[in-house]
Amino acid sequence: MEYFSETHETFLHYCDFLLSETASKQLTPPSRPICATIWRVVILQSLIAVDGTCFEGDTDEDLSIEYIHSDFKVDDNKDFILHPKVLVGCMRIDTVFRPEEVPNLQVLLCCQDIELNFLNQPDVGEELPPRLKEYSLRQTKETSQTFLTVHVEDLQMHSTIHSKRDFSLQTEFRTRVKCLDYGFLNMLDIVEPMKFTSYARVTHCPRSSVEANFVVDKLRFNCAPYVIHSLLSSKHHWQQVLQQKEPRHAFIPKCLVINGMQTPIAFGQTGTVEKITVAPSEVQFYHFRSCSFRQELTFFITNLQSRQTVDSSDSVHIPLKFEEEHKVQHLRVGDCCITLKMAKLSATQMYILVKGQIELISMVPYSLITEFRVEGASYDENCAPEHLLSSKERSSSFYQQVTHNADINMRLKLSAGRGKGRTGDIPLKPNSNNLPWLVKVPTQSPQQFISLWVRILREDIVMEHPTEDFQPQKILICIWPIFEVCNMLSCDIQAIESTSVESATIEARGGSWALNTATTHATEHTLAFKFPSPVQPTSETEYKLMLKSMDWHKFFHYDSSEWTIENALHKLSKSNSKIKWPLSDPEELRLKRELKLPCQCPFDVRYQTGATREFSCTMGLDVTAWAMFINATGLDVTLCTIKEPACILLKANSLEMLPKLTCAFSIQVSFNNEWISSTPICLEEQLAQKTANNAGRTMSLRCNSFVDVVIVEKEQVYRLMLEYKQETDGRRVFKLRSKFVLTNFTDVSLNALPLAMDHKETATREEVDACAIAKSPRSLTSVDSTKNCIGTSLDVFYDLGSKHNCDTAFVYFVCFSVGGHWDISIPIPLAIPFTRRCFSLQAGRESIPLMITLIEKDNVHYLNVFRDTAPAIIISNNTNIKFIVAQTSASENSNVSCTNSEFVGRHFEWNQLVLAHSKCYYTPPQMYANFPDVEFTMCNLSLAAYKDKQCGKNKIAWSKPVRTDKTWQKFLHIPNHGDVKVVVCDKHRVIRLNIYYIAQQLEFSVKDLRSRLTKPENNLLPAEEQELLGSEQKSSQEQDPFPDMVACAHFSQECETKLQTRIKFFIKSFVFSLQTDNRENDYLKTEVCNIYADDLMAIYDDISDDDKEDRRELRLQVPNLQVDNQLYSSGKYDFPVLLCAEELYKRNCALPQVYYLDAVYQLQPLRAPVSLFTFVFYQDEMQLQSVRCKIPPFRVYIEDAYLNQLLEALVECEPSNCVYSPAIEEDRILLSAGQTLLPDQVVAQSLYISEPLRLNSFTVEPLSLLLSVHTSSRLYIALDHSPLSFSRYERQQILTVPLRFGQSLGLHYLSGAIFGAGWVVGSLEILGSPSGLARSFSTGLRDFVSMPVEGLFRGPWGFLVGVTQGSASLLRNVTAGTVNSVTKLAGSVARNLDRLTLDAEHIELTEARRRARPQGFADGLTQGLTGLGISLLGAVGGLAHHTLEARSSVGFIAGITKGIVGAFTKPISGAAEMLALTGQGVLHTVGFNAMPQQVEPSTTRNVALHGSSSRIWSYLPEELSHDQMLFFCEITLLVNTQLRPALVFLTSSVLAIMQPDSEDLTFASPVSKVDVMADREDPSKLYLSLKSEQKDDLEGVSC
Repeated sequence: MEYFSETHETFLHYCDFLLSETASKQLTPPSRPICATIWRVVILQSLIAVDGTCFEGDTDEDLSIEYIHSDFKVDDNKDFILHPKVLVGCMRIDTVFRPEEVPNLQVLLCCQDIELNFLNQPDVGEELPPRLKEYSLRQTKETSQTFLTVHVEDLQMHSTIHSKRDFSLQTEFRTRVKCLDYGFLNMLDIVEPMKFTSYARVTHCPRSSVEANFVVDKLRFNCAPYVIHSLLSSKHHWQQVLQQKEPRHAFIPKCLVINGMQTPIAFGQTGTVEKITVAPSEVQFYHFRSCSFRQELTFFITNLQSRQTVDSSDSVHIPLKFEEEHKVQHLRVGDCCITLKMAKLSATQMYILVKGQIELISMVPYSLITEFRVEGASYDENCAPEHLLSSKERSSSFYQQVTHNADINMRLKLSAGRGKGRTGDIPLKPNSNNLPWLVKVPTQSPQQFISLWVRILREDIVMEHPTEDFQPQKILICIWPIFEVCNMLSCDIQAIESTSVESATIEARGGSWALNTATTHATEHTLAFKFPSPVQPTSETEYKLMLKSMDWHKFFHYDSSEWTIENALHKLSKSNSKIKWPLSDPEELRLKRELKLPCQCPFDVRYQTGATREFSCTMGLDVTAWAMFINATGLDVTLCTIKEPACILLKANSLEMLPKLTCAFSIQVSFNNEWISSTPICLEEQLAQKTANNAGRTMSLRCNSFVDVVIVEKEQVYRLMLEYKQETDGRRVFKLRSKFVLTNFTDVSLNALPLAMDHKETATREEVDACAIAKSPRSLTSVDSTKNCIGTSLDVFYDLGSKHNCDTAFVYFVCFSVGGHWDISIPIPLAIPFTRRCFSLQAGRESIPLMITLIEKDNVHYLNVFRDTAPAIIISNNTNIKFIVAQTSASENSNVSCTNSEFVGRHFEWNQLVLAHSKCYYTPPQMYANFPDVEFTMCNLSLAAYKDKQCGKNKIAWSKPVRTDKTWQKFLHIPNHGDVKVVVCDKHRVIRLNIYYIAQQLEFSVKDLRSRLTKPENNLLPAEEQELLGSEQKSSQEQDPFPDMVACAHFSQECETKLQTRIKFFIKSFVFSLQTDNRENDYLKTEVCNIYADDLMAIYDDISDDDKEDRRELRLQVPNLQVDNQLYSSGKYDFPVLLCAEELYKRNCALPQVYYLDAVYQLQPLRAPVSLFTFVFYQDEMQLQSVRCKIPPFRVYIEDAYLNQLLEALVECEPSNCVYSPAIEEDRILLSAGQTLLPDQVVAQSLYISEPLRLNSFTVEPLSLLLSVHTSSRLYIALDHSPLSFSRYERQQILTVPLRFGQSLGLHYLSGAIFGAGWVVGSLEILGSPSGLARSFSTGLRDFVSMPVEGLFRGPWGFLVGVTQGSASLLRNVTAGTVNSVTKLAGSVARNLDRLTLDAEHIELTEARRRARPQGFADGLTQGLTGLGISLLGAVGGLAHHTLEARSSVGFIAGITKGIVGAFTKPISGAAEMLALTGQGVLHTVGFNAMPQQVEPSTTRNVALHGSSSRIWSYLPEELSHDQMLFFCEITLLVNTQLRPALVFLTSSVLAIMQPDSEDLTFASPVSKVDVMADREDPSKLYLSLKSEQKDDLEGVSC
């Protein structure tokens, strides 16, 4: 049935119905209101039945209506629809006019085409990555690039408005999304064209509801590395532009070309006219110009001799994707050679570094001028070829001809203003004994020259196509200073060299100074140091450097196999990692300590010599202190030695240099202007001396260890820790730090009260409250958890006991409170680390749930506080009485004699306090006792009235247990108070427990009445309890007569008008395609894996029914899921499918109407088994409550070779691996007193624990699958459809972390697989798959018995048919099962015999033949005989082939062995394979155990048909590139009877046609001379013609 829409001006679908001659049909019209004046009924079936006679409809009948597939419109009785003439005679349509159905307004919006482009705006001033800092970006014209295009076609939006609260909106359009590939600047589809339809309706009658339906015909996502690169790089670029960051990081495309030489170069894509000039030390962002030519580059360099001609290199392939971190390729350019180093920035970004044959690395801090001379060549001394090497450039490359026997020399001189002349000729070849050259560089200073070390490495360049007349070599020159001084002190020092009288100020914390000395073997150089602080008399202030004191052969030795030229360039390009000041600790390297200069106390200085780094020729002198002392606490302390009265003051978060400690020392802290000492500490190396002197009690401090420092003074306990570390270079570092660090990750300001007591003592709640009032707590401000988390160190604890000293075994606690409130939390013990513990803090009447975790790292305890996202219970006290609550193990109706204490241990007796008229979050202590292995989350609670002075645990009178695992309400008797009303609701994520007074006007309690009648008996109670009862009665009288009894909507009896929400989403075909870039041609994208989901449907319900409880759930229905191996067509893999349903799913092309998705949801389970995933959410918050999964039987095919390729593709698409992100260099952080920087591992672990996984239930229904495996790493092992069955997985009340939950789920299915090991072994193909044979036999026997029985119920003829079919099934299954078993056995034997031949070529050829599956018996026999013949020939030929391949005696013996083994194994393998192929042909003929087929064939998708506007613009000639391009289109041009691809350009002034392969301008004409005419039948087709005489040159172009 259809109706005529006046806004659309066409007939629209209303509903479908069925009519039959034999059965009555009920037509239920849709609920959506439709108002129309014209209606019609359309017959959707071409076969018509009249009086049981079927015939085709008349040709003149209007049956060209859109066909609706029967899968969605089913007639149970299979009756034909009536003929139209009969239908007209028997059908009557009654129409009714209803004014409320007439809309007040109808709106239709139509738009034919919408295009939204997102552009990048790169800037030449942007920063390059750190590894390319020494280069500059080439200045180019700034152009914007469209990186993302959203295209919408045929948009229609129709809205029907009845009232403000009753309207509907229907939308329909087609869309696609394209993304830019920066390799060739092509626009590729990431969302392929799809049709989208939606219908949304908002109504308020009979209930307020929102209903939305969405239908998509085919939703296909293409995911590839280029997509991740373009989107993620553009995201970072947009963020920097919008945030106006300066300087911005450069937008890095896929390829960068860097000129690392001192000579300009030019390059371009081979075969094109492209020629890009790059100056020295410049970077060019590059994309290949054309897809019509190979992905190759040609380089052009001016000839060194003539300076007029340009030499071109060979064409070289540029892979944008390769396995190694870097590749090196050498190219011949004329008589010279250049080196291309291709290295990765990320999986999708790489750079090409062009270098010459001479590499130079300078480690001296001044500029040099180099000059290269070939032995025997004449040079003009006035214009010699010189190259300036700036002091800022550490490395440089030179384009110079270096051949095998050529003698090349180098001359050096200082830059202008310092140099006096050149050095002598330095031979560019290694010294005879591998020692560096000692070079004297003339200078204008009185010392006349500066000595340098010059080390030379020279290697042969291995060309890809070597020739005898061209044997190039590569030279590495390393220039090193003779001596270098490194200052490892905390203060700057001044140094004076004796021979040159040169002085310098060397910066602290690793600053260096290279000496400019005239050094020979006999000279001595004395360095005099001036320190800003006094040094000990035992320390020298001078040091003498000389070359004759060192062993040259040992000092300059290096491993030539490790230090090749490429390795040396790679290692020396990195900064010196040796200098890590003050110690190699990741946390300490992020901090900046306060330095007090000058130092008050003298310190000792150490001098240490050695090579400055690996491969270095420079002798380094390190000036260090005897030791460094870091005070990482928030206290000012002093270090005092026992024998000497000297004390060193150490400020908080400071660093000091120490003198040599020769005796025991102590740490002192200040208390009331006095210094209190700790127990003396003695270093382990001084322990023997201390024992000899019989000194007093001390603590021994070993190297790379620590000691605990405890200082007690009156009511304060100082808890510190002293670490002692020694670096590999001998530097000593002492670090005094806090034992406990506290960090507030919440959004509220907290106070912390640190407490201490003897391990045998106990304390009460009142004592803790009194201490909290008397002492000043530590304030904890909120910190950001993203980076650089700063905690507060707990140095001082308040002693709850008395008469304690440093030898007392203290236990430490901390209590919390909210800023501005006095209520404190339960004491948290700090002795043993724990995973998770929950508590709450009161802020007035509100409660704040908190979670803490205590993590130990490097002997420091980090206590981190978070807001608890998963509290268990919230208790609302609506009375004037204070209650205490506790967990109990007693049953519901029993008396509670004991409860579980909140505090684990015997130091405190503590229960959770619930204040009057307030809320309190409460988590039972046993819930997180074994987190993350929590066994239960439900427990019983008990309440008691709180008295200001509790006499002990046994004195507390507890109520009967209160269950929290169900929703209920009851009257509960509280001892010493009376009855209260308790309401428990477990339908929320946080269970709600409400406590109320009993409303006397509405209800009464028998116990309360009895207590009032026996009121005189209260006189017998103690005075305290009488006072308590009196206050309770008084407070109850002051209450409102009608208090609010219900605080939960589940107990409300009123009718609430809740908004009903129902959203349905139907996807006819969903495809996720994982693609990878082709290695040879980057513009070709190869599909690796495709995931298909057919008739996918998701329904979200947030509704409340009258007969059911409210629900909010999301249901995902997946009728069919299949994962295909898209690399199957390459012939390298056995399985075309990875995962599919056990039963073949029948796909159809019908698309349901957007209005009737409910019927589709109900019909799909009737057609085939479907996967159903149900996610239930809580009503009051969008948090997951439970998960239910039902998965039908499916098949799994696993192949190890394909899994490796799949994992490689997934790693390429990983975002952090796909886009280069430069490391952010951060300044060191200066901490305030009492602050500590948290390690990143501690922060990550705490954040992980703070967000637990909490579910009421998780259920996976019983699962069965057929598993097939092929693995061939060593031997060929295969499983053939091994049946595995897994039991139901169900867990209730889940409270854990995601990782532990995943382990539990995996362990369940792993155990199921172990229990099914018998079936797995029985499915091995090497055994002939006996389990498969048994399944075939059982299937045949079952059919042989069941089919005749079923036919017997249909009569004698049915019985005969059943016997026939059952016998055929028995014969078929027995025969096919036997053939299948023999086939699998033969195939497995053949493959394993092939691997025993050790002939890789033979294995590859036989595997390729096997994967060409035979299509019948004859085909299988033919392939088998062919393979047997080839195997026989290979067995005979292998004897000679493997022997002739040998290059040595060992290879000769190995070749003979391979030939002999192959002579035996290859014929047997061929015979077994012939049997296997013949059996496969027979099985294929009968259709037994056939392999599932791919949904779509495997293809290499050449989607580079639409170049981006940026690439098309680059084709324009110079005279047209400045004009505005209005339109371009790809066309086909007829040139000399051949069809050629071409481009039509339309600028503001010119129409031009160009062939991109030749880049020739075929045609150009002014716009004024062009006529445009549209086609009469197709308006999208245009005819272009010329007005003038040029009409003969180009007859017409069709677009």
